[in-house]
Amino acid sequence: MNVRWNIGWLSILLGLGCVDSIAPIGDFATPCTADSDCEDSLFCDRGRCLRTSRPRCGDGILASDEQCDDGNRSDADDCVNCRTARCGDGVLRIGVEACDEGDDANSDEQPDRCRRDCRLPHCGDGVQDREEACDDGQDNARGVPDRCRLDCTLPRCGDGIVDQNEACDDGNTDDRDDCLQSCQIARCGDGV
Repeated sequence: MNVRWNIGWLSILLGLGCVDSIAPIGDFATPCTADSDCEDSLFCDRGRCLRTSRPRCGDGILASDEQCDDGNRSDADDCVNCRTARCGDGVLRIGVEACDEGDDANSDEQPDRCRRDCRLPHCGDGVQDREEACDDGQDNARGVPDRCRLDCTLPRCGDGIVDQNEACDDGNTDDRDDCLQSCQIARCGDGV
C-alpha cells in the first residue's frame, strides 16, 4: 500500500500524473466518443466526459482566438463554434435563416442553390430554378407583353395579355366571343 502511495506522489511530483482535464466532482465520468456525447460544460477526453482546465471553445470563457463563447454547443443561437453566427457560415440557424450552405456554396447565380442572403431560391430572385420556366427578377411583370410573368411562367395565349404573335388575348377559351382561344380575332370564315 505504501509503495503504491509513494509511486502516486512520485508521479505527481515528476509531472507524470498531471493532466489538462478533471473529472466532475461527485460524478462518475460518462463514457463518450465525441464532445456531443457530453453535457455542455464537459468535453470528451480519452473516452470520458471531463471538465477541461485549459481554454476551449464551448467552455463559456472568451479566449483571445474566439469571437464568442456562450458555453453551449447549440448551432441555433448567435454563437456557432465560437464564431459569431452569420449567413454564409454553413450552419442553419432555425428561425433566422431558411438555408445556409456556406459562403462557397450559397449562390445568387446558380439555380436551386441557397441564396447569398440565406433565403431559399424563389420566383423573382432573377435565377431560373428547376420549377420555373423563366425568372427575370424585378423585370417579371403582370400586364406587360412578352415578359416573364410574376409566377415565373412564360407569356402564353390565354393569360389575358396580348403578346407578340397574338392579335388578342381575353384570358378565356371561349370561341364564341371576339377573341378565339388561339388568340386571333374572330372573323367570318374562320371555321368557328
